[in-house]
Amino acid sequence: MYNTPRKNMQRLAITVGIIPSRYILVKKADKIFIKRSIELAEMLSDNMLQVNLVVITLDKSSFIHRLFIMLSEAKGILNAILRIILGQVILVMHLVKVISSIHVLIFYQLSLEVPAMMLAKFLRKKTILYLGGSGSLSTFYSNNFTFSKFLRLNAIAYAVCYGMEKVALKLANRLIVVTPEVAERYGQRKYKVIPALAIDGDFLNHFKLKRKISERGLSVAYIGRLTREKGILEFLFSIPIIATQNNVIDFLIIGDGNMLPIIKNFIRKLKIENRCKLICAVSHQDVSEYLNNVKLLVLPSYTEGLPSVLLEALACGTPVLATPVGHIKSIITDGKNGFLLPDNRPKTIAQSIVAILPDEKRLEAVSEDAIKTFRRLHETMSSDSYVKLWKETIIELITNP
Repeated sequence: MYNTPRKNMQRLAITVGIIPSRYILVKKADKIFIKRSIELAEMLSDNMLQVNLVVITLDKSSFIHRLFIMLSEAKGILNAILRIILGQVILVMHLVKVISSIHVLIFYQLSLEVPAMMLAKFLRKKTILYLGGSGSLSTFYSNNFTFSKFLRLNAIAYAVCYGMEKVALKLANRLIVVTPEVAERYGQRKYKVIPALAIDGDFLNHFKLKRKISERGLSVAYIGRLTREKGILEFLFSIPIIATQNNVIDFLIIGDGNMLPIIKNFIRKLKIENRCKLICAVSHQDVSEYLNNVKLLVLPSYTEGLPSVLLEALACGTPVLATPVGHIKSIITDGKNGFLLPDNRPKTIAQSIVAILPDEKRLEAVSEDAIKTFRRLHETMSSDSYVKLWKETIIELITNP
């Protein structure tokens, strides 16, 4: 269990365990996927709450480690299902050892961990289910279920994800969502909305307008995880279409994820190495520099909650072209403070980019409105209000179950 630093030595009244979306760490790089969970744990820890991450590091020489790696790297629905089952067995076995000292368990962007939630229920532990994306739809894409060529298997996999999530919602003592749409699609009336992240002083220092649109050298960028649900393949396939209509637009992809080898392979196959630059990982500070050097950020996701890169782009005055999913559609007004895609087909993405980029005057106006939008959002997403909402939820759960 990852322990957060104690801010003083007073005895703590409540111990909280956060199970992050990637609770089994097999590589050092996996820690990037639990960054928000770590930040949440550190922000909440004080003299009243001791907040720890429930993470598992497998012994590299063990059979379980080799099996988990093999299932993680293999394609196909069957392998994905086996990996999920194995992961849940490992999680339950780990929780049996540590759960006695935990008062509240937060399932952070996890909605299929029904066995772990049942264990918590049996042992009378309080549970909070936090859905940061679009629920089971996020799980469906993030586990590569859509790689199956058999549509019936895809439908069955999605039905299982949806069904397990319905069970998890019934087991959880509290539901927290980034946007009300997630709760409402399950008919949930009792929930609390908490932003996906806090906008603190460090964020404001890094992410701000440094260059006007006319001063930016690059055309289009994608910044985010290289996973199926993010629509990265659709963006990639739009590039050759764009090249037939405008051969001066250049592209930048920044990110890491399980589709990185596939992305590299397609860049070679599509013969777009000279037009598309791929950067696997950059520091948070460097993201600000890249956002201030591109004229358009594309987010062609199938499912989202509130992506942090959207807020970062708004703060930098970088126009965003995105699919209207999750909280995006309540923030972006098409043509005013950003642009919305009717769908994320490569042809649609290409047509939108070709239509938007030449009109620099319009891009400047959108950039100005994007910054105004960010300032309004900042008022409701400060660090203080973010921490207050989480603490109120945890303490209320303990005192008024």
